[in-house]
Amino acid sequence: MRVQRRSERLTGTASELALRGAGLDDAVMTEFTNPGMPEYFGIRITSAEKDKLVGELDADQRHVNRGGHVHGGTLAAFGDDLGGTLAGLNVAAGFRTTTVESKINILRACLPGRLVGVSVPIHVGRRTIVLQTSIYRPDGKLAALMTQTQMVLPRDPAAQA
Repeated sequence: MRVQRRSERLTGTASELALRGAGLDDAVMTEFTNPGMPEYFGIRITSAEKDKLVGELDADQRHVNRGGHVHGGTLAAFGDDLGGTLAGLNVAAGFRTTTVESKINILRACLPGRLVGVSVPIHVGRRTIVLQTSIYRPDGKLAALMTQTQMVLPRDPAAQA
């Protein structure tokens, strides 16, 4: 069995194409298309600009609680990934972000199906970025609302010392 390299696996995905449209260079693209948890969860970026990022998640059996509804942790992970990605689009070259605070209001139960998340920046500063992510159920109703704060850090940890 041939193992694909990360660059082979991600070339041409909807997420990569949306992020490339946001004008990211190759070094930053590698970070944004890391096939970790977002790929495992099935999170796709469908549209990416500095002022709005849209993503999708086809919630299935991996994403539900014992009652058969989409797990709150799934909603939180989806929102955090979209918000963090949008924050990364809003920092200067040589910087990155990390979540330092996150709050989610789960407004309605969700059955499995296609969830859509929309992230927008509320505040973009030199040291922090505050974002709001709305997550919609397959029927289009608002299911959850997340607000998060991202701290802006130098990409090179040695630059902090």
